[in-house]
Amino acid sequence: MSQASLFTWTPSYILWYDEVQPTYYSDIALLAVVVYEYFITVEDEVTHVWSETARRQNSRTSQILFGLTRYLTLLYAIIAAAADFMPGKYVILHVEMT
Repeated sequence: MSQASLFTWTPSYILWYDEVQPTYYSDIALLAVVVYEYFITVEDEVTHVWSETARRQNSRTSQILFGLTRYLTLLYAIIAAAADFMPGKYVILHVEMT
C-alpha cells in the first residue's frame, strides 16, 4: 500500500472561539484605536503640518513622510479589519489516517 493512500485530505474550518475570534477582535481594536487617534489629532495635524505657516517651516520631505506614515497606518487598519470578513479566509487542511 502506498503512503499516499494512507492519508485523506479533508478541508475543515478552524474552531471559531479558539483561533479566529481573537484575530477578529484584535483587528477591530486596531482599527478603533487608529481611527480614534486620527480624530483626536487631526486639528493638530492641520495646524502643524499642512497649514501655510507649517509649509514654510517644514521641508516637503517631512510632510511626505508624515502623510505616508499617518495614512498608510489607517489604510492598513481598514484592510486588516475588512479582510477578516472575507469568506473562506480560515480554511485549513487536516490530515486524517484512514
